[in-house]
Amino acid sequence: MKKILILIAFLVLIGTSRLAMAVQSDSLGTRFRSDNSFQYFQSLEEQIKGSLKKNPSSWELYWQLARSQFYMGNRTESETDQRKFYSLCKQNAERSIKFNPESAGGNYFKAICIGKIGQLDGIWSSLSMISGFREQLERVVQLEPGLEFGGPHRALGKLFHDLPFFWGGDLKRSIEHLKLAVQLGPEYSDNYYYLSESLFDAEEYESAKSILLAYLEKSRNEKDASQKRKRAENFLRQIETILH
Repeated sequence: MKKILILIAFLVLIGTSRLAMAVQSDSLGTRFRSDNSFQYFQSLEEQIKGSLKKNPSSWELYWQLARSQFYMGNRTESETDQRKFYSLCKQNAERSIKFNPESAGGNYFKAICIGKIGQLDGIWSSLSMISGFREQLERVVQLEPGLEFGGPHRALGKLFHDLPFFWGGDLKRSIEHLKLAVQLGPEYSDNYYYLSESLFDAEEYESAKSILLAYLEKSRNEKDASQKRKRAENFLRQIETILH
């Protein structure tokens, strides 16, 4: 059970790509970092639903709707509501794929929301399920690696970090994916945080310190980062103790 809990912990991460018709990408990117509340994504959901009434076969709008519902699920404490939003996310991601099988957003959010539902159901003990999740993320890497600030690489990097070795864990591959996530999403602070963890576990302490300092700089104005910043500051002290 401990291994399973470690495995699914990485699913709480994630980060945006283009948003056509409902909201422009530049606007979304800025607002996502400054206003990432439940109410913001709820408002965005309503905007997208309104756009879908005019264009009911838009694969882009369906994955954008799935995205909003994923973040709404992440921002509610009720397990019933979480299940509702993750299920809606999965359904709308699948609609996006139905209209366009190459929909990177559809494939990405389908994988992520299936994982969240699996987490709630406690069924993440299946190696085949993990393999399917990984394969779907690798497909998104081929389709649109920069989606969600390097989200596919971030998720794969965290997966390779958290998995036990005998289940496919691989620090080298974790670091490779997370470095790519940083390149693709240089303003997304979590990319730095997760990379510092993998570098630390690989005993690359100087690099871990440098990346962790970058995380603290990137996250200093983020409203929801206070707890993670405290962990990062403790982590930094631990690294400095090792180095001295």
